[in-house]
Amino acid sequence: MRIYNTLTKKVERIKACERGVIRFYTCGPTVHDYSHIGNFRTFLLQDTLKRYLEFKGYKVIHAMNITDVDEKTIERAKRKKTSIKRLTQRYAKAFLEDCEKLGIAKAQFIPFTSENMSFMKEIAEKLVEKGFAFKDSDGNIFFNINAFKSYGKLSGKKAKTKSGRKIRRKSLREDFREPVNFALWISEDTFFPRGRANWHVECSALALKYLGSGYEKRRAIIDIH
Repeated sequence: MRIYNTLTKKVERIKACERGVIRFYTCGPTVHDYSHIGNFRTFLLQDTLKRYLEFKGYKVIHAMNITDVDEKTIERAKRKKTSIKRLTQRYAKAFLEDCEKLGIAKAQFIPFTSENMSFMKEIAEKLVEKGFAFKDSDGNIFFNINAFKSYGKLSGKKAKTKSGRKIRRKSLREDFREPVNFALWISEDTFFPRGRANWHVECSALALKYLGSGYEKRRAIIDIH
């Protein structure tokens, strides 16, 4: 089977990391509202690919996150004057019911962001240790794009500052002022006084936890994202 590789920008034959097994990670919904037909185009496409891989004889190990903690869910809960848990459980239940009605096969793993927050923080802290992220005076953790030489390779775009200038290597404190450095961990929030992960680290952490042996072994663990 051949598929478009976003990294190499070429159509290539799939080479599974483990013979006969495809580890498949897909981005699930942000449950701040009901999913609409446009959203389900994505999930139907994922399901079609998964079913074809199984038809070709692969064992597909599939994980799909449900984002129940982010700016959208927080803002919606504030407006509704309800708890995030009550809000997101309602929409997550509706999403899974709609998937069943559409005949979309259920993933083996459906982790919720809120249930994996400590592991996401662990990943963010590990990036600080490795020099790819930094912590500001308030305890927020930001990814430092200048510390990662291959940043932009996947998108094919080079990050720029707000003014359009190319980023120059600076100290971490100065980099914090660059809007391109995105948050991985927010130390305090209205609903999360102990802090919460930002969505940038969510899928990476969940893929490591549910589809791999962890970041320490440093081996390929995802065939398709």
